[in-house]
Amino acid sequence: MTRRATFAGLLSTLIFAVSTGSALAVPKLWLTRPSTATRGVVGEEAVNNFVMEPKPEIQCRMASQGELLGNGKAADALSFSHLGGSSCEESATNSNPGYLLQGNVSHIVLKSDGTAQLKASPKILLGEPGWCVYELKKFEGVFSLTFSPRAIIVGRATANLNKRFTLGAGCAETQSWEFNDAVRANSNENPYALEVVS
Repeated sequence: MTRRATFAGLLSTLIFAVSTGSALAVPKLWLTRPSTATRGVVGEEAVNNFVMEPKPEIQCRMASQGELLGNGKAADALSFSHLGGSSCEESATNSNPGYLLQGNVSHIVLKSDGTAQLKASPKILLGEPGWCVYELKKFEGVFSLTFSPRAIIVGRATANLNKRFTLGAGCAETQSWEFNDAVRANSNENPYALEVVS
């Protein structure tokens, strides 16, 4: 084999490897502050507004404050600490018909494929009338990357019965509640805008 043929073979192998690597590259997700259209900076303040709906007419809310741990990656993370109390209200009466939400979403990972992982530390407690209490540690949701992409996660979380705190009888072993979660740069901002870059 001539030197030229060897060089041509090595060059074609290198070109193939580079093109294959580019084809396998995972898109990156950027969280952007809507008010300034600037990308979020690692370490900046972040606010999380979490809502669970045991029924369509009942909303349980909690807020937490934290920071952006990563941006412009295939998976961007945020961490949060609980700000204080939570509340459950029925939309028609503005009163709580016996539901409970306690705990905190402590960690969120947003992925460039439109999925999100949420974690509670140590756990979120969900209570229903009749003293059936459930616990939730890890769950998943999705968010839109197409029409007006925003960091608003939606999904349905399934919690397991917490027998230690349950005082009621005949409680189901699991319970599922709808949820939505809005992640903001600060309390005055709209949820982060999202940009996927290949």
